[in-house]
Amino acid sequence: MNKEVKFSRVERPGTIVLRVYGPLDASTSPRFLDECGDIQSLGKNLVINLAEVPFIASSGIGAIMAVADAYHEGQLNSVRLAAVSPAVSMVVDLLSLHEFLEIDDNEDDACSKLKAA
Repeated sequence: MNKEVKFSRVERPGTIVLRVYGPLDASTSPRFLDECGDIQSLGKNLVINLAEVPFIASSGIGAIMAVADAYHEGQLNSVRLAAVSPAVSMVVDLLSLHEFLEIDDNEDDACSKLKAA
């Protein structure tokens, strides 16, 4: 399995969409956390697009939960997940994380809900 992860950012009004390409596991989660931390330090809402994440390990789930907690503690901005891949969706469902994570079908829906908040 290719262990490389890549990121791209798309600016939206008040929000940055972070697109993740590759697996989220113990070797890639630190880079993911760094990317999300950089965005939070800009004072922007965050939408994490997980459409191109073919595999997620417990460390990847832990990283997503850490980001959600960091945004929740700050209370100034919000984070939402968008377009989760089937692999991510399966783990989210298995762990019943819908109770803790805001998940939308696509980036546009997530950004619209952040604007409305």
